[in-house]
Amino acid sequence: MQPARLLMLSLVVALANAATTFAAETGVIDLSRAVTIAPEDTAIIHTAQRMLVEEIEKRTNLTLTSATEFAQDAQPAILLCRVNKAPAGRRDFVAAMNVPDKPEGFAISIDDSGNAPVVVLAGRDERGVLFAAGRLLLRLTLKPGTVELPADFQVATAPRYPHRGHQIGYRNLAHCYDAWTPETYEQYMRDLAVFGANAFETTSFSIDGRDGP
Repeated sequence: MQPARLLMLSLVVALANAATTFAAETGVIDLSRAVTIAPEDTAIIHTAQRMLVEEIEKRTNLTLTSATEFAQDAQPAILLCRVNKAPAGRRDFVAAMNVPDKPEGFAISIDDSGNAPVVVLAGRDERGVLFAAGRLLLRLTLKPGTVELPADFQVATAPRYPHRGHQIGYRNLAHCYDAWTPETYEQYMRDLAVFGANAFETTSFSIDGRDGP
């Protein structure tokens, strides 16, 4: 093997060992260089991946890389997948996460068996993956230049109620909704989804013919 390749390989291994040591000593995992991985080509799961990357960037000024497969085992990663669509190398780990067998159920756990930690977000269905991404956002420590997760964090849960909605009264009488931009609406719906909402109702009628200021 050429000296340059040997040097590069040594640096990669050293960085991975440093990340593992840091997690062990501080009790947190540094995800500031993590890659987000969504192997499935579905709209909902890719939306969950995009939301995760964008919301982290807003709070940290860090843009995590997005990918569809693992490129190397020496870089921290966040894996988003359904239970029955887990990558071959993570199927046994996902099976042991005990994801609730209910609609929109999900689990989050950390696979530290490799050279770098992998935060696994496993959903019983596609929406479960989306809500797992929301739960992760709530648990991360996010500030400029920092993305950290407790090294012992894990959760397995499912919604108690099948319908968890919110009404948006789109009319002048509401004083504000009619002045929102599409970007404001998307952020509002994202925030609700992060906390578990799965339905949105809009109304466009006035009350007794009255209009707002």
